[in-house]
Amino acid sequence: MVKPPRRSWLDGLKAIGQQLPVNKPYSNRPNEKEVPEVKNPLLLGALGLGSAACAGVYRMIAKKPQEVKPNVENDDLAKAIAGLEPVSKAQVKLQKAMASRRLWVRADLNTSHAGTVQQVGLEVLRLAWDSALGGVSAVDMELSLPDGRIIDGTDLGFENDIAYPHELFARFGPTSADPEWRP
Repeated sequence: MVKPPRRSWLDGLKAIGQQLPVNKPYSNRPNEKEVPEVKNPLLLGALGLGSAACAGVYRMIAKKPQEVKPNVENDDLAKAIAGLEPVSKAQVKLQKAMASRRLWVRADLNTSHAGTVQQVGLEVLRLAWDSALGGVSAVDMELSLPDGRIIDGTDLGFENDIAYPHELFARFGPTSADPEWRP
């Protein structure tokens, strides 16, 4: 077995200074536009590292909604939802992501009756929509039933599990916090 010649790190440094074949044209068609060439491998590496860093920062900011510290308005809305007949416990948080706000509402129900669950779900959405807590914002609601099922926006006739402002406006009209708002 023949081993290839061993190269030292000095050979690697010498190779950095040489021009490497980067961004070669794929064809020699006359109508094809030329792409600007970046021949320096260090510059290519810096561009790649910069784009990876930007993508990582964007993912970090966009995927993790920031929870606003609990305040009296959160507690008031949670108490209003917990005051509904079959609701035993309710939690409300306002989440802010890059360009959106969302009310996060979770409630535990004492009943599994379908008609009651639909009615309570719509009432919880109406209370969250009319609250001045987040202004005009989407509502991410989940109702936990005693049999382990979870009811969300899709079970109440919305497109997704989150009820977005244009859907809430179509169903409940303008919010009482901002009656002049239109989608």
